[in-house]
Amino acid sequence: MVSAIRRWLTVLGVGLAFVACASDPMVGIREAYSLGDYRLARDRLLELEKIDDSNAHIYQLELGIAHQANLDPAAAVAVLRKARDTLDTKAEGSYTDWATSVFLDDRSTSYPGADYEHVLVRAMLAVCDLMEGGHDAFAYALQVLEKQQAIIANFDSGEIESPKKAYKLVAFGNYLRGIISEQRPRGRSEAQREYAKVLELAPWHRDAKANLERATNGRFCLPGHGVVQVLAMVGRAPFRVEVREQATSDALAVAQLIWAVKKRQIFVPINVPVPIPALAFYRENPETVAVFIDGKRVGQTALITDVEETARVEFDAMRSWVLARGVIRRTLKAAVVEGSKEVVTHNTSERRERRGEADLLRVGIDVLGNIWAATEGADLRCWNLLPASFQAMRVELPEGEHDVVLRAIRNGRVVGGEQRVRVRVHAGYNTFVLGMTPTQAGGPPPMSSR
Repeated sequence: MVSAIRRWLTVLGVGLAFVACASDPMVGIREAYSLGDYRLARDRLLELEKIDDSNAHIYQLELGIAHQANLDPAAAVAVLRKARDTLDTKAEGSYTDWATSVFLDDRSTSYPGADYEHVLVRAMLAVCDLMEGGHDAFAYALQVLEKQQAIIANFDSGEIESPKKAYKLVAFGNYLRGIISEQRPRGRSEAQREYAKVLELAPWHRDAKANLERATNGRFCLPGHGVVQVLAMVGRAPFRVEVREQATSDALAVAQLIWAVKKRQIFVPINVPVPIPALAFYRENPETVAVFIDGKRVGQTALITDVEETARVEFDAMRSWVLARGVIRRTLKAAVVEGSKEVVTHNTSERRERRGEADLLRVGIDVLGNIWAATEGADLRCWNLLPASFQAMRVELPEGEHDVVLRAIRNGRVVGGEQRVRVRVHAGYNTFVLGMTPTQAGGPPPMSSR
């Protein structure tokens, strides 16, 4: 038994060294993307996808953004679809992941994705598909709200009220279905339903009432005109940083509940500072995007879905559950350390000549146990390149070709460089323009569906 503990100490030391040396490869990619080097960001992500199979789905999420920034919507749709399907599988979790997270921490497990990432991958699929022809955009847009409702409904919180009831529902999918339906000859009633849902979920949206009124009592556009639907992905979404927090009473209650469900009896300590992920926000994000048509400013995009707020609400709602996992993990590690010391004591208590060796082993167990706890870290994996918000603007234009220019707005002033695309407007139809404006400097050229 003592020899087995020696082997355990060796394995533990190797595992701790591996975790301690891990670094975040997304730091450089975030920087390249923010500086406008979208090709470099894409190429580095392609390399990571190949060499890190366990996290390939995370890099596929990032690649969806990077491919679209490089004006390749077909590639964006392909990788985002893979990432969506893998996330759906990973979200189920496994006992292996749980055991691994206890031995090391959540960084060593399969990344299940944040709930808002599960939802917004479907929003990204819809907008990228619109740039590729829009054959499946309507279906992807339907999945946005459906997925979030399923996440909330299927969460088992035991005897405690589900924290996910506090989530902010995302209206962007309904908005996309509304603008797609409205141009269809028989789609007016469907457009009404979708716009009504947008008004319910996002009553503060600038154009929500006007859209519903037009679909109910108006007409799609003037004769000889078509509609340019500007879809803007503005700013950079929050990323994760590590903080250490004391277990709250709510977290301890959740921890006790989890163990009651697992039919275990264990003492859960109160003063246990544990590392958890927190959100970091970009303070200099652009706020919205000015739209110029043929050299004339016609307005600016309006917020539909605030990714920053969606992520913040989710993290606040689930904070006690994240803390509870950390408390349980730390408690189990303490139990393993103390149990190993008891085994050493029991196996050497009657052999005086081995008591010195036992004392050294116990000291070694204590030292490694402290290092084990100290090197535990928060799981900082997330979808780094998501926009901070999804915004839109509708413009009716005469049939023909038009120049569309987008420019970032910050503090009410136009500050970004020109993001220009030439579009062809067809009478009675939508022309979609997708603009990505991650920083105040602007972003890649917009892309038109025509």
